[in-house]
Amino acid sequence: TVTLIAANVESNLLDSLDPKIQIHRVINADEMNSTVWGAAAHMNVVIMAAAVADFRPKSVSQSKIKKNSADGLTIEFESNVDILASLCTGRSQLKVGALLVGFAAETGDERTPIELAKEKIQRKPVDLLILNDVSGGQVFGEESNQATLIFGPDGKKSVEIERTSKDTLAHVVLDHLKERLT
Repeated sequence: TVTLIAANVESNLLDSLDPKIQIHRVINADEMNSTVWGAAAHMNVVIMAAAVADFRPKSVSQSKIKKNSADGLTIEFESNVDILASLCTGRSQLKVGALLVGFAAETGDERTPIELAKEKIQRKPVDLLILNDVSGGQVFGEESNQATLIFGPDGKKSVEIERTSKDTLAHVVLDHLKERLT
């Protein structure tokens, strides 16, 4: 059984999926969090393929903000819940043996993307972290990708996946998960 929790996805993309996939549409981070928790408690594998925005506006105007009243406009933000982090800390509420999978889209700064991903797996001890080096905008809008699979939560074992189609890369990830489940 596959459950897909989706926000901001075009209906025609969802309509093209296998009808056996259970689809839950959500509109904001709080709704996604509660829907993920409702579904994750019964799953063998939870793949968190995309993160919600880290922040959201603290307040939302119920009407248009006029240009002439926007002088000195300041938008205050508050944090959204980190759903993957909450699943990691609340793992005892998940099915015994459930695998948690996260993604890390990193560009690096003073540290390399792999160093940043290994720091992330320490904060969010998932069973598998898929690192995408997105430096220079690579990956987005392309048909191919490369990745590093980091097995956790200690992050000591990793596997480099050379550039291949995104479909093939997805199958490599699923094969690794299948191996862990059997």
